[in-house]
Amino acid sequence: MQPNAYVELDPKPILLMLSEYSLKKQMTCTYKKNAHRLKLEVPTGEASTVNFWVIFEKGRKKSTKGLYKLTFKIEEESKDESTVDQEFLCTGFLQLIKDFATTCGNPL
Repeated sequence: MQPNAYVELDPKPILLMLSEYSLKKQMTCTYKKNAHRLKLEVPTGEASTVNFWVIFEKGRKKSTKGLYKLTFKIEEESKDESTVDQEFLCTGFLQLIKDFATTCGNPL
């Protein structure tokens, strides 16, 4: 899912805040410092999880040059599509990232 969201400055502080938040909420988190991406294992039930990727891609077009575009990618453990409301997950994380971005002085 690709929300229409961009940040101007380096998104590393936003990803660090998101990784700290995920650890507080007992989610498994994988963050590579220079990759501008974060993988979260979000629990969706008692025994099921979803791999939720938060990715910031550097703009290459003339209109997005110098900006970082926010993208979400969802990988479900089970193949049953009805188990996860993808729009709900993306909307929740978008709001969370928006709050973290504002706190860092790098608004969406």
